Amino acid sequence: MFKYRRVSAFIIDTLIVTFVSVLLTMNPKINKAYGMDEEYNKAYLDKQSSISYNYSLDTNETIDELYNSIGQELYDVTKVQGYSLVIYLVTNTLYFTLFTFFNGGKTVGCAIFKLKILKRNGNKANILNLAMRSLFMGSTLIYKFPIMAIFMLVIPRVLSVRAAFLPIVYSTMLSIMFEIALLIVFLVNKSNMTIQDYMSNTKIIDTKE
Repeated sequence: MFKYRRVSAFIIDTLIVTFVSVLLTMNPKINKAYGMDEEYNKAYLDKQSSISYNYSLDTNETIDELYNSIGQELYDVTKVQGYSLVIYLVTNTLYFTLFTFFNGGKTVGCAIFKLKILKRNGNKANILNLAMRSLFMGSTLIYKFPIMAIFMLVIPRVLSVRAAFLPIVYSTMLSIMFEIALLIVFLVNKSNMTIQDYMSNTKIIDTKE
């Protein structure tokens, strides 16, 4: 039951982070792209409908022609998503780091399921420990969200929208597979440890005992 309580706590915490980040995303003072998604989508669809493709070209040349024609409009659409991802990442880090630290090593999910985060030696987890946990938690540092944000906001400014598109697709697919694999490993191993436990030198204890 301990493992399932951990998973349940994580689901609750993720829902909280998602809810808060959505509220922040809807704030035009925080989200530079708020309210622009409809305008960007319309501009993208209008530009796309006005293009006549030369199907005599090979596939790569046709794709190049497409991206050269609607590259800016496509970047504008993805930029809206990119800003939302950045807001989510900041919210996620603050929640799992500062909130957890000042709440005695407990997230809301941990408090509900009687769990607590400590250092591996049993001492109180510090902000650095908790920051490392948040970075290596699902959908953060080594997963799809920061990768997608980089490809949505940074790469198109340096290279092209096309250079960013395929990495977004592939990284999303790989990250989902990776997260599922890590969850399965956690559920079947006997140590009750996850990758964020190992990387942050922390552990989660059962406060019911």
